[in-house]
This record gives sequence, structure tokens and C-alpha cells, in this order.
Amino acid sequence: ETLAAPLAPMSPDGTMPPAATAAGCAPPPPAAERAVLAMAKNGISAKLLDALPLGVAMPLREAIRACRHAAPADWPEAALALIGREDLARTFRAAPRAAPVTLPPAGTP
Repeated sequence: ETLAAPLAPMSPDGTMPPAATAAGCAPPPPAAERAVLAMAKNGISAKLLDALPLGVAMPLREAIRACRHAAPADWPEAALALIGREDLARTFRAAPRAAPVTLPPAGTP
């Protein structure tokens, strides 16, 4: 009897995820992003994760790990803190916001 080789992760629609982003990290699966955002919204902290049974905490920690290296720029500070990216929260908070650019209608000289 032989063991099957591990399967590569697939998205819910059965397609393979993109190989890598411009930063060189594969984007986190949408389910991982939803899980991290839900944890942050509900006040789940690393301390609370430590108190959960391993079978409950492990998939949540895996979602956090999957999002750590490719965190979206528009995430709330609580979500960035949960994945250990307080540096991004400080960077986004300190970055000046550019004024929106208004383009003239087509055909205007």
C-alpha cells in the first residue's frame, strides 16, 4: 500500500490559485482572509487562541499564518495586529492620503 502524494491547494471553484503576487508571496485563500477578518471583528486575540482546544485553534492559526505575508492594504488595524503585522498598520496610518484625481471628459482638449 502506498500513500498518496499531498495535494496542492485549490480554490473552491476547483482552479489552482495564482502562483505568486508581485511581492513574491502567494495570496492567501479567500476563506483564510474571511476567517481572519471575522476573528478580528469579534475580538479574538492571540491570548484567546492559546486558551482554545488545539483542534479549534489550529485552523484559525493556519488562517492567520496564510495571511501574514500577503496582508491586504485595506484591512482594519485589528486584523493586521492579529496576524502580527502591526508594522503595516503603522505604515498605512502614517501614509498621507492622495487626493482623488478627476479626469476631464473624453474629447476635451
